[in-house]
Order: sequence, then structure tokens, then C-alpha cells
Amino acid sequence: VLDDLRGATDADGRPLSVTMRCLADELASAADLVKGKDRHVALAHVRGLESNSHRTEAVGGMTGARALVRTGPGDWFSHGTYEAVRAALGVEPASPEAERIGIPSTDADQVGARLARAAALAVLGLEAVTTKVSGGHLELASDDPVALGVVLGRLSPALWAERLSGTIELPSGRPGEPGPRTRVTVEVRERD
Repeated sequence: VLDDLRGATDADGRPLSVTMRCLADELASAADLVKGKDRHVALAHVRGLESNSHRTEAVGGMTGARALVRTGPGDWFSHGTYEAVRAALGVEPASPEAERIGIPSTDADQVGARLARAAALAVLGLEAVTTKVSGGHLELASDDPVALGVVLGRLSPALWAERLSGTIELPSGRPGEPGPRTRVTVEVRERD
């Protein structure tokens, strides 16, 4: 199933250190091109591949198609885009945090519900910042301007994962002189 080229050299003589071609995928793709999707051709006969010309080895002690299944750290594509953003912000799929923050519906959620999830994700682990969601409006408040800045940095990708974007309205006053409680408002809209 796998053609292990590690240790060999490429056409220019450079050593190959990570190259493992998946012959099964390449042959299936070629066969699919020949058969087409709408021609009612059930199978394609592949000729010319000499099985002894390739160095196939077990991967992780497994042979055959089972060796292709990647899990854990070896799985580069374990998350969809949405899950990857949430995981980068500290919320792995199926974790208690994911349940607490909320899981998107398969139906189109309202902006307020999506904004509430994005806000909960942005403030995760930063209890010094409070949130108040009202429709497409978010208010963040904190006595700690540094924590508030961290949340604002996390808010942008959290909004993006919910197909939202926002405009931040900073508090009035001079920079570096927060009031007793710094408040920041974010007006949110659907992302194109």
C-alpha cells in the first residue's frame, strides 16, 4: 500500500528522508480518472505496476490499508477548520470545555448564539474579563487591561470560526488611563 522511499535519493541525488507514497491512493485516483463518475464503468484494470519494484514496509507494525490510518499526533488533519481554531484556543473537540462553551448546531445558528460561543471561547481561562452579549453586540469589561487585551487578541479567531467579524470600539479617554473598570464593545456582523 505504501511505497517507502526514505533513504533513497531523488533524481538530483538529494536524500529522501520523509517520502512515503501511498500507491493505493494513487492507483485509485488513476482508476477513477479512467472510469469517470458518470460513465457507468464499474472497474478499471491497472497494468504495468511491478509489485517487486517498490519497497513496501509495515508502518507502525501494520501492513495493508490499516497502515494508512493516522491517529493522534500523526494525524495532520484531525480537525476541521472550526475545530482547529477552537483547539488552538484551548478547546479540544468532545472535551468538557467544548460542551460548556457550546457546540454549533447543524442548522444555521442566530448571530447572538454564535457570538456567545465566540465570547466564551475568547475568555476561556481569563476569569478577570466578563462578557455581555446582546444580539450582535458584545461588551467586555475588566479591571485588568492586560487580560482584556489578551481576550481581544483571542476574539478575532474565535469570531472567524463562527463566520463572524467585528468592529472594536475602545473606551473613551486617554490611552493608559483606564477607568475603574475598562469596557470594550464589539459590533459583530456576518462574515462574507
